[in-house]
Amino acid sequence: MSVRKLALKTGIRRNRLSNLLRPTADPSTRESMTLVEFQTILHVLQIGFIQAVLGVETLRDLDLLHDGRFSTMMQMISEVFASLPLSLVHALNEVEGMDGTEIRREWAGPLRDGVVDRVVREVIAIIERRARMEQSFRLD
Repeated sequence: MSVRKLALKTGIRRNRLSNLLRPTADPSTRESMTLVEFQTILHVLQIGFIQAVLGVETLRDLDLLHDGRFSTMMQMISEVFASLPLSLVHALNEVEGMDGTEIRREWAGPLRDGVVDRVVREVIAIIERRARMEQSFRLD
């Protein structure tokens, strides 16, 4: 999308957008973007805030930018992370005798590993189901 079109859609002046988005050798010389400007640009580009932050934090291999699986996965993960804290709080509030001091940062690894394991098992189940359906169609 051109800067002019982005300016029209966001309501942010074209010169301001150009200054914000211009690549520079020294990032410290670039103008700072406000949170409202950032969120407005993301909204126009139909990119969620968490998806953008996760993308920046996780994207080390630029070839992944053009991988449809990576893009779809980032959308899925951003939706999970947007709702996960509230879901966990509600679920843990149901645990009798829990006062909140039990939660530990060390849970991040097992939680991540559990999510990855569950996704892999679901993908395998889908692939196996598709293979069974293909085989049953061939037998007919």
